[in-house]
Amino acid sequence: MRIELEETFEEYLMSKYPELFPQDEQGNPLPSSCGVGGQEDWRDIIDNLCGAIVQYTKTSFKSEKNPNKLIRLWYFLWTKLWKPIHNKLYTILNPYNKYAPKDSKGSWLIRKDVQKKVEASRKEKIRKKLFHLTYYVLCPKNPFVSKPSCPKVTIAQIKSKFGGLRFYVDGADDAVHGMIRFAEYLCEQETKKE
Repeated sequence: MRIELEETFEEYLMSKYPELFPQDEQGNPLPSSCGVGGQEDWRDIIDNLCGAIVQYTKTSFKSEKNPNKLIRLWYFLWTKLWKPIHNKLYTILNPYNKYAPKDSKGSWLIRKDVQKKVEASRKEKIRKKLFHLTYYVLCPKNPFVSKPSCPKVTIAQIKSKFGGLRFYVDGADDAVHGMIRFAEYLCEQETKKE
């Protein structure tokens, strides 16, 4: 980590992780309300912690049902009504059934001549059209939507208290608090080394 001489540690963090700081009307990061401090030995740990928090908040999503009721209804009808019909028809129309050995318990090899016959058969063409109809035409688009699972995290204060790091944030979930506790533990171990 390289900090310019005229740049403070807080300014360094604000330039590297602007999304962790409060922002003004133009979207520019503002200093945290209570300041950023701590021992110089901890700066790499704090820098890595901020990077981990930003990475987590950018990549954590949860899947929810689409709020559009028509899409949810279509998905219900597709899975409960059409998909079982499709599966039954797809099995009945399987042109390989008549070529399967009677004693086969799962997998078996298909000869090239049989494969060419099957690919040219009417049943196989109907099966391909059925598959296309089910998964490309009737299948509902976007039955689920992704939403960020972690609320916006902003740094409230970073300081040294009782010889240990105290990293206070607003809007964090349990995973972010776990990262913070681990960084506080690492700083405590760093202090004990001295």
